[in-house]
Amino acid sequence: MDDRTLHELYLWPFADSVKAGAASFMCAYQRLNGSYACENSKAQNGILKGELGFEGYIVSVENQVKSEVRKKERLLTTEV
Repeated sequence: MDDRTLHELYLWPFADSVKAGAASFMCAYQRLNGSYACENSKAQNGILKGELGFEGYIVSVENQVKSEVRKKERLLTTEV
């Protein structure tokens, strides 16, 4: 997905949630631009935490972090 589509179509609900004070987000099962959504640093750290200013925690669904390296990088705050 290109950056423009992501920002213009899909990011609004997340931006509204951050603005409303959401404490957490749950990452998805599917892949985003070639990597699993739960392992996508650009989406989680770059966009959600960086651009939108989210200060809460991100949780994965049923052990969806496939890579042990990503777990060790502490990409996610919590894993269910």
